[in-house]
Amino acid sequence: RVAAVYRAVNFTADALSNMPFSITSEGGGKEIDSSEEYHNAVGFLPYPRQLLRLMTQSFLVTNMAYAFKETQGRTIKNLRYIAPATVTPITDPKSGELIRFDRTVNNIKTPYPIKNGQCNIVYAFQLNWKNELLPDDNSPFKAMANAAGIGLYADKYIKDFFERGGIKPTILTFDGVLDQTS
Repeated sequence: RVAAVYRAVNFTADALSNMPFSITSEGGGKEIDSSEEYHNAVGFLPYPRQLLRLMTQSFLVTNMAYAFKETQGRTIKNLRYIAPATVTPITDPKSGELIRFDRTVNNIKTPYPIKNGQCNIVYAFQLNWKNELLPDDNSPFKAMANAAGIGLYADKYIKDFFERGGIKPTILTFDGVLDQTS
């Protein structure tokens, strides 16, 4: 509904996804691939800019971003974006520790456990002073939408005022001092 917010999210995602990048061997050694002439040298990241763009949009709007890591044995075959509305983080009721993600697609729920710090679901949350493990529902998008709402309703009020026959304010000025007899 608010074009400025939509544009801000897309400008930010476009800017991030168009930043130059380099993929290096483990430990930051030799460069394997780069954004200049990307060849998917790792084999599992065919469209890195698209993934970065979608993850950024998701992160800005929902305060969380997810990707799915398709594996064959210990080898990563593909890394692709997944919508946050399809994923539910699950914590241990006693320890509060994040133990798995449930992903629901076409009303079918599939659990993805976290074992030894590893999971097929790659995730990013922005933590703040209110939370230490899972994201809350405050996001940059909500802050922008709230601010935009002020602008939206100010514009709506002015538009409605003139649609109802409002008259533009007019200020008259006179030279000199007017007295009661004038």
